[in-house]
Amino acid sequence: MVGGSATSGRSLTAAQVSEAVERVAASFVEQEPKPAPIRRTKSGLSQSLTNVEEEWFSETREHSFQVDGVEVSVVEYCPRVFHFIRQVEAVDDNFFAEEWRLQKNKVEMNLGEGRSQALFLKSKNFEFMCKTIAEGEADVLCKVLKTYTSHIVDHPNSLLSRFYLLIKVQVAKDFGYLLCFGDVFGNASYLNEKWDIKGRIPKPGKYLSYPHLIRHAYEPDPHLIETPRERQRRANDAPAQEDEIEVAPEDKMTISTRKDKDLTRLFWVENPTRDKLVNQILLDYGWLETAGLMDYSLLIGVAYKEGKQSRKGKHYIIKNMRVDPLEDGEEAPAERRPSAQHPRPSGFEPLSEFADGISSLNDQEVYYIGIIDMLTEYGAAKKFANFFKGFLWTDETLSTIPPPAYKKRIATFTELIFPSIVP
Repeated sequence: MVGGSATSGRSLTAAQVSEAVERVAASFVEQEPKPAPIRRTKSGLSQSLTNVEEEWFSETREHSFQVDGVEVSVVEYCPRVFHFIRQVEAVDDNFFAEEWRLQKNKVEMNLGEGRSQALFLKSKNFEFMCKTIAEGEADVLCKVLKTYTSHIVDHPNSLLSRFYLLIKVQVAKDFGYLLCFGDVFGNASYLNEKWDIKGRIPKPGKYLSYPHLIRHAYEPDPHLIETPRERQRRANDAPAQEDEIEVAPEDKMTISTRKDKDLTRLFWVENPTRDKLVNQILLDYGWLETAGLMDYSLLIGVAYKEGKQSRKGKHYIIKNMRVDPLEDGEEAPAERRPSAQHPRPSGFEPLSEFADGISSLNDQEVYYIGIIDMLTEYGAAKKFANFFKGFLWTDETLSTIPPPAYKKRIATFTELIFPSIVP
């Protein structure tokens, strides 16, 4: 296993990591007495939160076992707190354990697309993910866990990543920290676009058409959300526009995640839903600022809805990004995901209104949204980086800026890419 400088556990094998997660997850099924159930209503959750004791935020549990004759030791952090979070999010113990029963001869960890070079392990049906993190990130999570737990209880629609398990796996002198969390795209059966947004203005020479991003609903000739099939029909009739870019998936099983510098589109949602969504995102940014966190991202997945027609009387439409014309019978590039084919047990659905995706204006797309990579403090290393990068670039192009400035920038950008619709 190989990881970047910001991760841990480079020498651990996928089999060791998989076994560690599986055994810890299974321990909650086997434990006696069983934790008390909670009422998943707003008042019930608030009442249950008062039963979460202070000592839970500092306790640990230890596990040990062998994998291929090698001794593996595991330290589980704040087990009762993370179990409570799973209860809040309707993650049943048996369901959680079953998701992590992986075929050992096929298990593998995949390198992430981010700069940290973290390694990811996906659960059986992509409902959850496990990620290698740095020791400092594990410390940050333990530090903010109390206010984080309160925030997601008080705001069931929160877009913050849901953390379900934090462990340290050690083999001899090698160790790694692993964080298990819900997949933002867990309820999507397929995706056509993925965006990782930080609100940065791309550095000079690194953007394609950023100045042309903003389009207002009241402008003449508003853009249309074109489906891939519509683009095929129009391919021979209209030349490519200068502000469009071509995108292709990295392979047949997945699509690449694009960044701010690639963004040439907006995300249009009916005003009542748009206001509720953006207000919740801004509340989440506020918590992140108060917690002293920065360098997080707004992750957006887009699924095209083929064959949908605009409702009469609607004039607010936008143009999607151009991709290669499709041959007859060919499908749009898409990342197929198995989780939507294996729903949770009845009665264990998430409380969030946004969990199943958010329909776009005119029901042409579905957006799956979450806030990720949110365990970075503005510590000495970030301040040092900001000091020297500041000689080369402005703060608008950097991710290493103080939490208040980071929050202000990404909040402004979020309101920009989710515009209000002008009547």
